[in-house]
Amino acid sequence: MVEKLGKTVLVVDDEPDLRLFLKTLLEDGGFDVSLAANGKEALDKFGITNYDLILMDWKMPGMDGVETIRMLHKDPKLHKMPKFVMVTAYGKEELAEASKDIEHLHFLTKPTNASYLLDTIMSAFGKKISSHSRRSERQEDYTEAVKQLQGAKILLVEDNEINQELALELLSNGGVITTVAGNGQEAVDMVFDDSEIGLVLMDGNMPTMTGIEAVRKIRAFGKTTPIVMVTTESEKEKVIEAIKTGANDYLVKPFNPKDIQAKLEKFLQEA
Repeated sequence: MVEKLGKTVLVVDDEPDLRLFLKTLLEDGGFDVSLAANGKEALDKFGITNYDLILMDWKMPGMDGVETIRMLHKDPKLHKMPKFVMVTAYGKEELAEASKDIEHLHFLTKPTNASYLLDTIMSAFGKKISSHSRRSERQEDYTEAVKQLQGAKILLVEDNEINQELALELLSNGGVITTVAGNGQEAVDMVFDDSEIGLVLMDGNMPTMTGIEAVRKIRAFGKTTPIVMVTTESEKEKVIEAIKTGANDYLVKPFNPKDIQAKLEKFLQEA
């Protein structure tokens, strides 16, 4: 059972997978977490609840993160201003210049991990914390458990660069060798070109050729490489249906070490 810290956090990001990933990290750290997909939705939520902290993406369509924070500062109904952490995949210097009129703003570069995220948040609250959250402990358990699989080769098929980096960080900690394909067609080509690939982690929804189409093509040509479909909770049913066409299993994003460990052990143990 995670110890609750009594702090409420609103995560504002237009990228669904990243919202869920940050929610998982924060809940593992003991925070109560709500989500918003854009600046307007964040402002609406603040009209109902006063949060202790807002984790705000900078570059969003419509109202960006800096503009949203400025709007909150002007809201006369807010008697207690939350702490702010601005999340960016872009240059910190550019963000610092764009937000120089906002005091006490903390920055977080994505992709991130549990230790960096929690340290940044506790710094925003003016506190220090040991970066040894429950998620960190699970990561250590995962790394130890999959040492026997070091050297095994995995193909990660994912078109979103942020999701690629998040998955690669987790997989590399386990010592497996991971290569990346950006769409289903690349995945098909790489599976046929590299006989040492022991497992494919295949995103279901991609441009050019979807993961489901790629699975059909790989199986149609007789390749038996294990394929684990990767999906969000909202698209899980489509992926489960795809298992009937040749995939072996599925994983729901955001990943956690325990789930990935189970799939690696299941499909790479005898490789």
